[in-house]
Amino acid sequence: MGYLRLYEYEAAQDKHFRVIGFKGYRPIGGARAEPSQHEYKLDESLCRSRRMIRDLILCNRFEYFCTFTFSDPEMRFDLRACVKSLTKWFNNFLRVSPGFRYLVVPEQHKDGAWHFHGVVRGIPASEFSVPKYITVRDRITQKLKEIPNTKGYIRWNRYSRKFGHFDCSLIKHYEACAAYVSKYITKSLSELSKSKHLYFCSKGLQRPLLVFDVDDVPFPFQSAQYEDEFCKISWASSEQVVGNVLPVWFGECCTDLHDQDIPKDMSREQMEEYIFEPLTFDMLKERISLKSITFAKWGGPTVNAREPRPTSRKGYLAEIRT
Repeated sequence: MGYLRLYEYEAAQDKHFRVIGFKGYRPIGGARAEPSQHEYKLDESLCRSRRMIRDLILCNRFEYFCTFTFSDPEMRFDLRACVKSLTKWFNNFLRVSPGFRYLVVPEQHKDGAWHFHGVVRGIPASEFSVPKYITVRDRITQKLKEIPNTKGYIRWNRYSRKFGHFDCSLIKHYEACAAYVSKYITKSLSELSKSKHLYFCSKGLQRPLLVFDVDDVPFPFQSAQYEDEFCKISWASSEQVVGNVLPVWFGECCTDLHDQDIPKDMSREQMEEYIFEPLTFDMLKERISLKSITFAKWGGPTVNAREPRPTSRKGYLAEIRT
């Protein structure tokens, strides 16, 4: 009959359990031997990294989806230098905010430069500011242009002064966010980053918790979201599992996520609009209690090319004080 395992994902919004029904008996004497073809190993590494990213996001409650770019003309083309500088800076930021956590994935521009997408939590509100003008990329021409920040989009000055352009959005659909971020792990990234990490994250993040592992238990659903010759996999809510597979008092004492959480036939821009919402000052006010807002002339280090240094007439930022 096989055996059944349930993993719990505490940060998931709707489906908290991954249900895996293994066919046949448990393997004895170690893991199954792997084929030696490089293509197979590459695909397996890619799938494993995607699964780890989804697991980490669904087990840790992140607040924002962010994009981190680099303005240094040499470093932005050197992935190793970008990773070393960014992760060191993130770890040093823990002195400012001990609750800061991150998970980021590199992506390469068409010109060969690198930037990172990912999720974070624990950035204090006092770190954010509201620039009067922002730099955006035209979707048609793909050129950068400066426009008035009429919607009050948020920027992270500490990061921008150190590295470059920063974008930040609230996560509207958490499961879809986990699937979306994992899609940045592509075959081309795997080939470019052979023998290197494909993603980077804080130490000590929570992992899926194995809550059920019993032999000779049938798969609890009529159909599975994924099935192959070795196993069946489905995602389930607490209502579907507790009282059916797990005892009713569960919670009082104590593979792959497929793309069903992302609507079909969407472009990258449409998916981002569905899953995320750019963070504005009004949205930030709703999340926390702000005591005051002060306006201070831009006086920090030079801003990178993606976020041009404002002129004297428009060089004022709204700095958030808590």
